[in-house]
Amino acid sequence: AFREWNRLDSELFDEASTRRIDALRVEYEADRQQQEINRLTADAALASSAAERRGTLLVVAVLVAVVLFLLYRRSVMRQLQARLEQEVRDRTAQLSEANEKLRELTLTDTLTGLRNRRYVFQTIAADVALSVRAHHAAALKGTTAEKSDLVLYVLDVDDFKSVNDDFGHASGDMV
Repeated sequence: AFREWNRLDSELFDEASTRRIDALRVEYEADRQQQEINRLTADAALASSAAERRGTLLVVAVLVAVVLFLLYRRSVMRQLQARLEQEVRDRTAQLSEANEKLRELTLTDTLTGLRNRRYVFQTIAADVALSVRAHHAAALKGTTAEKSDLVLYVLDVDDFKSVNDDFGHASGDMV
């Protein structure tokens, strides 16, 4: 009986142990799988967070690049505008000089260097008015106007065209 009891006890003990061991294995395996799921979930969250940060950094980097490009473009445009404005000022000065030279050429006789008829017609009214004012002011003071007289010389050489026609313009210019 003792042997039978021992055998049954061993069998029961082995069966109970086996059941307990199996239950512990199942519990261990479930815990291990749950830990693996938790680890994978945490890794996925970290990967997602890292991807979000990379995406955010990429957006920030693109925005910084766009701002830098726009600032560079603005600087280049300002330099270009300043250069163009300087060119316009230079060209305007050149045109003003050329216009003044042209005006002088239209008012001066090239042969004698004296003012021509066009100049006289442009300035005669102002010269006469200046002379008249000076004489009027002197008359009011009871004095005479010095250096305020207006003198005009008009020369007309009759038939001078025949000199140019007979002897050439160079000879007419010398005469």
